[in-house]
Amino acid sequence: MSLFKQCHFPADLNLFRDFSFKKSMKADWDFDSLKKLDSQDLCFANFLDLKPVSFILGRMNDYVGIGTFEIHFIATDSNEFKRGFMASLWTYFIYRLKVIGCSELVLEVHEKNEVAINFYRQRGFYLFKSRESYYKDGAKALELKLDISV
Repeated sequence: MSLFKQCHFPADLNLFRDFSFKKSMKADWDFDSLKKLDSQDLCFANFLDLKPVSFILGRMNDYVGIGTFEIHFIATDSNEFKRGFMASLWTYFIYRLKVIGCSELVLEVHEKNEVAINFYRQRGFYLFKSRESYYKDGAKALELKLDISV
């Protein structure tokens, strides 16, 4: 059975020391990236046997819009794919954001990251903007949005 937790940085950093990051389109995220986080960053994680197996990281960003949560990174431990951990975490994540007054989510994704794009579309995200030649390989960043106010 898994356990959901809202983690705080830098206090909870060591919980993620053994997390297996998948090298993907945005391969610049790793354990060292987490060391740069501060108390403004929110992390919602799913734990199995006291080890994080999936997490969603971001922060409230009123510059983007009042009540907007900007997702910076979403990951499942590469040893735990296809076991439903992210799907169950997603339900908890949306509930917790509504509790703190969030009305919408925004994120950006590499245009060729089809797995992520499908995951977001299945949850109701839609394309609202794109950034040409955003990534090092020249690909677009697709900016997606989800209204959770209802």
